[in-house]
Amino acid sequence: MSNSLYEQHIKKLLTKVDINPEILIDNKYFGIIITDEKENIIHVNNSFCKLLQYNEGELLGSNLNEHNENQDSLFFKEKSKIRQQGISDYYKISIQSKDRKNIRFILNTNPLYKNGKLAGSLGIFINITDTNSCLELNSSSHNFTDFLSQTVVFTDNDFNILNIEKHGLNFLDIKEKNIKNKINIFNIIDKKHKPEIELFAKNNEQDYKALIKVNILNQQGIDVFCNIVKQPDSYKINFTDLSQFTELKQRFARSEEQYKLIFQKSQSALLLFDYEGGKVFDANDASVKLINKNLTEIIGSNINNIITTNNKTTFEYIKESKNLKNRLFNIGTKKVKIAVSFIEFYSKKYYQLSIIDYSNIIKKEEKSEVIKNELKFLSKTAQYFLQVTSSIDIFAYICKSIHSIIPDSYVLASSFNGKKLIIEHIKGINKEKNNILKLLDKPLIGEEIDLMDFRSTSKNLGLVNLDDYNTEKGFGSFPGNIYASIRKAANIKAHYSMLITNNDEILGNISIFTKIENAELNKELIETFSNLAGIAIQKNNLEKKLIIEKENAESADKLKSAFLANMSHEIRTPMNSIIGFAEMLSKENITESQRKKYFNFIDGSGKVLLNLIDDIIDISKIEAGELKLINTSFKPYIVLKELFDIFKANFKEKGIKLKLSIATADREIIIYNDKYRLKQIMTNLITNALKFTHKGKVEFGFIKANTSLDFFVTDTGKGIPKLLQESVFSRFNRGNSSQIQGNGLGLSISKQLAELMNGSFKLTSEENKGTSFTINIPIGKNEEKKIIIKQKKLDTNWQNKKILIVDDEELNFQLLYEILLETNVKITRASNGKEAVELCLKTVFDLVLMDIRMPIMDGFTATSKILESKPNQKIIAQTAYAMAGEKEKAIKIGCIDFITKPIKSNILLNKISKNIN
Repeated sequence: MSNSLYEQHIKKLLTKVDINPEILIDNKYFGIIITDEKENIIHVNNSFCKLLQYNEGELLGSNLNEHNENQDSLFFKEKSKIRQQGISDYYKISIQSKDRKNIRFILNTNPLYKNGKLAGSLGIFINITDTNSCLELNSSSHNFTDFLSQTVVFTDNDFNILNIEKHGLNFLDIKEKNIKNKINIFNIIDKKHKPEIELFAKNNEQDYKALIKVNILNQQGIDVFCNIVKQPDSYKINFTDLSQFTELKQRFARSEEQYKLIFQKSQSALLLFDYEGGKVFDANDASVKLINKNLTEIIGSNINNIITTNNKTTFEYIKESKNLKNRLFNIGTKKVKIAVSFIEFYSKKYYQLSIIDYSNIIKKEEKSEVIKNELKFLSKTAQYFLQVTSSIDIFAYICKSIHSIIPDSYVLASSFNGKKLIIEHIKGINKEKNNILKLLDKPLIGEEIDLMDFRSTSKNLGLVNLDDYNTEKGFGSFPGNIYASIRKAANIKAHYSMLITNNDEILGNISIFTKIENAELNKELIETFSNLAGIAIQKNNLEKKLIIEKENAESADKLKSAFLANMSHEIRTPMNSIIGFAEMLSKENITESQRKKYFNFIDGSGKVLLNLIDDIIDISKIEAGELKLINTSFKPYIVLKELFDIFKANFKEKGIKLKLSIATADREIIIYNDKYRLKQIMTNLITNALKFTHKGKVEFGFIKANTSLDFFVTDTGKGIPKLLQESVFSRFNRGNSSQIQGNGLGLSISKQLAELMNGSFKLTSEENKGTSFTINIPIGKNEEKKIIIKQKKLDTNWQNKKILIVDDEELNFQLLYEILLETNVKITRASNGKEAVELCLKTVFDLVLMDIRMPIMDGFTATSKILESKPNQKIIAQTAYAMAGEKEKAIKIGCIDFITKPIKSNILLNKISKNIN
C-alpha cells in the first residue's frame, strides 16, 4: 500500500476507534490487528500479513475467528466472548497460515473505544514459533505496555552489547547492524551512573536495581528503572521506561492533596487510624465536633478510647468487619454507627472510619415506635368497639385502656342520661380503696354527678385539667371538704376530664386522677380514644334501640297477622248476615213481618260492622294522637242505666244475672268528661263479660272515691290466665285465641281511652273464678257553657238547586242519588277529580259532594284546582277513609264540611241543608 493510500486508511480507521496513531506505524517485530465490535478485521499491518503469507486485501473485512481452524479454534472462540465484553486478555494461540501451517503466537488483546462505547479491539501478535530468539518470552507475562516501554539487553562481562530483543531496538534507538560493532552499554547509560555499576560488577553482586537516566533519541535523557542480573558469562540488563510512572506519581501527589482537602472539609465525621494497632493519626473537623475533644487529644489516642461498646473492643469489630452495619457504638452518651473503608498509601495500610451520629435517628425511631404502638392501641380499640355489645363492657374497657396509658392514675368512666353523669366503672383504686370508701360512706358505682356549668354551656373542650375550673368547691355530689379528703387519701395531684361525645351529643365522661405532679398526658391519644368510645356507645345505644324496635315490629307483625285473620272472621260474620238477608228480601212471596225481621237483621249486622270499623278508626286516631275528647257535664248513673236496659235482654237470654250496682246517694253525681267515651269503655267491658261468663252473674256500676269515681265490671266467668293479663291490653292482641274471642281491640281502646280521660285502668282476675275491671275517672270541674239551640224544621225542597256528586263507585253514587231524590235537587255526576274540575269550570253548582279517594285525580287535588278558579264554591268532602288527619286536611284545603262513610241520610241532609239554604 502506498504512503498516500496508507494515510487515507489510517484517517478512515481513526474515525471508527480511538487509538494513538503511533501504534499503527508498521512494526516488523510483531503483528497488529484491529477489529470492530463484531471482530471483523478493519486493520492489519504488513508484519502479520507476511507471517501468515496473506496479502492485506485477503484479511481486511474477514472475521478474526475464520483464521483459526485447528485444535485451538474452540478455545479461540471462547476467548472471543471475553474480547467482545471489552476485557483485556493475554494467552498463547496457534493460527493457520495461508499454506496451512500452524504459527504460534503470544496474543495480547485490549479493548478500543469511540465516544465512550466499545468499538473493537487491538490485538498484538508476537511470533514465538522460533523459541531460540524468544527465550525469555516463553517464561514471562507481558501486557501491551510491556512491549512498548521495556527491553532486555544481554552484554558480556565488559558490558559490551551481545543481543537486544527486537522489540526494544526502537526504544533504545539502536540499529541492529550496530550490535556487531560491540556497542558498550555505557554509551547509552548516563555517565554519572557508571561508577556505581562498575562497583556492582567489581563486588560480584548478583543484582543491581536503580533509577537511572539513559540517553536515547538524539541523546535525550529519560528516567528508566534498571535491573542488572549477573549470569555465568554475561549480564542481563532490563530497562523499564519510568516516564509514565513519574507522571503517575505527580498525579498521585495531586490526588493526595485533593483527598486531604476533601477529608478535612467533609460534612461526615472521619478518622484515620493505622491498620495494626488502631492508633488515630488524623481526624477531620466534623469528627472533632462529634467526639467533643481537642484535635491534640484525639490524635495519638487509640480508637477503643474514643468509640466504645458494651462488650468487645471497637477495634476487634473493625478487624472482623462483621455486623458493623446494624451495630450501635458509643461516643460518650451518644449512639453512633460506623462504616470502615481500607486504604493504602505507599504500601502502608490504614483504616478510614466514617461516623454517623445516630442519637437523633434513635429519637425519631423511638417516636416512630411510640406512634406505631399508639396506632396499634387505637386499632385494637376500634376492633373491640366494633364487636362489643354490652354498655358495661364498654365502660370497663375505657377504664382499663386509659389506665394502661397512665398507670399511676385512677380512671372513672361515666354514662350520661341526658341530665346527669352516672359512674359506671372505676380502675386503679387498690390499697387506698378502703380509706376512700370510708370517706365516701357510699358506693361509687351508680353515683350521679352533675355536669359542670362550663361543660353544659359550651362545646366539647377535649381533655381539660379540672383544677383550672375551680373544682376545689367540690366535684359532683361530693362537697369540697370531702373531695379534698379523697384526693389527699388517694395522693391525687391533678384531675383531668374528657367528655365522651359523638355528633355533638354528650354520651359520657372520662375522669383521670393522676398521682404524678405535672403529668404529661398524651392529649391527642386520649381524645382520639374518647372519640372511638363515643362512636361505640352511640352504636351500642342504637343497636339496643333497633333490637327493641325489631322485637316490637316482629311482635306487632304477629299481632297484626292474628288481627287480620280475626278481622276476616269478624267482618265476614256480619257481612254474611247482610248479604244473606238482603237476598231473602228480594223474594216476592215473603210476608211483611218477615221483611221487617230481615231488615232488622241487616240493620243489626250493619251496626256491628260499623262498630268494628269505628274501633279501627279509634286505634288509628289514638296512635296518631289525634283523638279528641268532647267533655260535657252528665250523670254517669243515666249512662250506665241505659247500658243496663240495652244488655239485660242479652244476659237473660243466656241465663246470666246482670246487676247494676250504684248507691242511691251517688245517682245524682254529675261529672265533667267525655260521655260517649265512658259509654264506649263500659260497653266493651260488659260485652267481654257477656262473652266469657257462662254461669253466675255480671255486676257493674261505680263507687265514689273522693274526687273521682271507680267504675267497675265484675263477672264470674272463666278468668284470664296470669300469663295473658298483660298482653290482653296490647293492640291487635286477643291473647290466646283459643280462650279469648273478639277482635282484640276493645280492651286496648278502653285502657287508652281511660288514660286520655285522666283516669286509670286496673285488671284483677283469677282463672276459673272471674275477672274484675276497675276504671278510675276524675269527677272534673264543670266548664261546660250552656248553649240553647232552637231546632229548626229541616227544609229539603231544593228544586232550584244544583249538586255535583263526585264518586268513582257506582253504588255509592246510587245511594246518594236515592237519598237526594225526594229533595227535587238537580244532580250531576263526575267519576273522578279531573271530570269534576272540568264540570265546575263550565257550570255553577250550589254544592259539590267530593269523594277523596279516586283514580286519575284525587279529591284533594280536584278541590284545590276548583277553588283556585272559583274560591266561593261550596264543597263537602265525603270518604270511607276516615283516618286521623283526613278531616283536618280537607278543611285546610277549603272544604266547608266533612262526612264519613257509611253515610246516614239524616246526617247528610242536615249538612247539605246547613250549607245550601
